[in-house]
Amino acid sequence: MWDFSINRTARNGENVEELVENIQKYLDTQETIKITYREPMCVWPWRAGTRDLIQDIEPITERNQ
Repeated sequence: MWDFSINRTARNGENVEELVENIQKYLDTQETIKITYREPMCVWPWRAGTRDLIQDIEPITERNQ
C-alpha cells in the first residue's frame, strides 16, 4: 500500500471534483477499485502531497478483473 494524491491543478484533464466524490463513495461502500495514476519526475508541494497522482478510479467488476 502507498499514498496517492490528486493534482490540485488538474493539468492532465482529470476532473478533481469527480475524483473526490468517487473516492468518498468507494470508501463508504468499501468496494474494490482500480486506480489509474501518473508518477511524474517532480511534483510541486502546493499541487499535490505525493508523486503518485490519481487520474481515474473505477470499481473492479468480474468483467474487468
